[in-house]
Amino acid sequence: MAEGQSFDFVVSNHMLHHLGPAELGALLVDSERLCRGRVLHADIERSRHAYLGFSLGTWPFFRRSYIRPDGLTSIRRSFTARELRVAAPPGWRVTRGLPSRLVLEWSAPGAHEDRSGAASDSRSLPEGHGGSDA
Repeated sequence: MAEGQSFDFVVSNHMLHHLGPAELGALLVDSERLCRGRVLHADIERSRHAYLGFSLGTWPFFRRSYIRPDGLTSIRRSFTARELRVAAPPGWRVTRGLPSRLVLEWSAPGAHEDRSGAASDSRSLPEGHGGSDA
């Protein structure tokens, strides 16, 4: 990338649970530096329900495949919503989705204004909706 290059969106999916604390911090700093709009880092949420659901759902189809143990390991390594909120620097927001999904979001100043200058509607699921913080 060229020095000073920036992007409207910075997006990742199912990556955060592969990072240690220093790597996560560096990713978020780089995301803010590179983005002039909105950052969305989506990942799985660790919970008993996610682990049990994935374990049971993959048993009939993938019990001899790497998919099953890899997925269970990813769930064990993933964040809870509370842990991700603590790990994220100020200005970042964690929202929950179904099933067992988290989105770590950041918006550049002024990024949520539409062409008329009015702020856009930003909604998230209420706390506690979509899984447990276990």
